[in-house]
Amino acid sequence: MDLMNKLLADRNLEKEFQKSNFILDVTEEICKILSEKNITRQELAEKLGKSKGFVSQILNGSRNMTLNTLVDVCIALDCTPRVKIYDKTQKSKDNVVYLVESFPINKSKSCKYDLAI
Repeated sequence: MDLMNKLLADRNLEKEFQKSNFILDVTEEICKILSEKNITRQELAEKLGKSKGFVSQILNGSRNMTLNTLVDVCIALDCTPRVKIYDKTQKSKDNVVYLVESFPINKSKSCKYDLAI
């Protein structure tokens, strides 16, 4: 494989990874809100005026969820969508490692620090 084809393959792989990752993040967040608010997929479908199958398709990633649909889902869940776009070359808060103090069970020993990402 020549260099140009390798670069194109790498870009396509990154593109597919970015898409899949974003879809997973959005759908997991919606599912989390559904769970926290004790709302079923059927109830969400009724609020949207859609079928339960439609809701299942957007939440399992088999149907493309438009931004308009995302806003409709958020309104139905009494939420507001927000998006943060990060420059890949800069560290974001999500990439920062914090030191969190953890206290040992035996108080006679000194405190230690665990990494929390």
